[in-house]
Amino acid sequence: MTLAARGIPDGLTVSLHRARIRPGMEDEATRWMQMLNERHDEAVATLDRERMAIEIVFRSSEPTGDHLTWVTVRGPGEDVGTSAHPLDVDHLEYDRRVRLPGWTTAEVHLLLAPEPVLAAITDWARVSRST
Repeated sequence: MTLAARGIPDGLTVSLHRARIRPGMEDEATRWMQMLNERHDEAVATLDRERMAIEIVFRSSEPTGDHLTWVTVRGPGEDVGTSAHPLDVDHLEYDRRVRLPGWTTAEVHLLLAPEPVLAAITDWARVSRST
């Protein structure tokens, strides 16, 4: 089944990535998310160059440790790792300190969105909705 058949227009990337917080770095992870929340307007401003339509971060605590999970919906933009923006630099520094290397990813099976919402997302991400 193609991504378009799952409701995802060509060129739009929908992802879920999960990573474990390094043991002993739980407070630093809290500071990381606090920094992003305190600099919310600045963080939103960085999304344009990435063509990031939606970015959501979840935190969970499990017997194996704490985890951060990212849900993103984006077009073909630039990678955060190429940014010189001060917030992105700070974000990546926290990432290197707090998160264990590697990601667990999940495969998208379905995207359900009303046409006006999908239109807004694809317009922002600058992808075509033709399948």
